[in-house]
Amino acid sequence: MTAAALLAAGGTAYLVRSSGGSVYSAQQLPGAQVRFEVETASGSALQIAWDIGPAHIGRKLGEPKGEPFPTPWSTTVTVDDDQFLELAHIGAISSDTDKVTCRIFIEGDLVSEDAADRAAICNLGIEKLKELFG
Repeated sequence: MTAAALLAAGGTAYLVRSSGGSVYSAQQLPGAQVRFEVETASGSALQIAWDIGPAHIGRKLGEPKGEPFPTPWSTTVTVDDDQFLELAHIGAISSDTDKVTCRIFIEGDLVSEDAADRAAICNLGIEKLKELFG
């Protein structure tokens, strides 16, 4: 991680920014910018789906359906004032022989990354935070 670390304590996620040492609980992150990114070795993907809880759900498909679209791809979502930032997910699918990488950033800091053949899934949630940071 770069300038931030994520910690979990008592079921609440905290974003700790090393530049100022501030600690923000998941409930204190309204307006936070969450960026989802996908890249593939081939430069194209078949499907991307992302969400931040039920408030922000998105999907990118090739047109016509099933056709590839160009990567790298990204989108930025702003967390609503009345929403907690406790879960974020992104998944991407490409061809059987392609390497896919996904990333989730919060306020510019990388918080989840995955790379695999054909499909990659990045998750940010309480269980993942506990797994990463005990």
